Amino acid sequence: ARRFGGNRARAARLRLFLRPRWDPDTAAAAVCELVERLSLGGYPTQRHFIDARASGLYRAIAKRLGGHQAMAARLGLQPSHPRRR
Repeated sequence: ARRFGGNRARAARLRLFLRPRWDPDTAAAAVCELVERLSLGGYPTQRHFIDARASGLYRAIAKRLGGHQAMAARLGLQPSHPRRR
């Protein structure tokens, strides 16, 4: 893929859309939007991200943006706990 300019260059040639990579600011804004949309009292769980079709955001926070504890701290949110049955 690199010899042809990488995935982004190939997508541009094929006129495909690739969402920009998450950065700390856009990820934080998306988490805040998710918290508001779901009326959560704290940081979303993995299930919240998955159900909201935001698993890519969940992975980006976990792997590249310092982790979910750091993101929750940045936003001043406590973890939401899934309901126990």
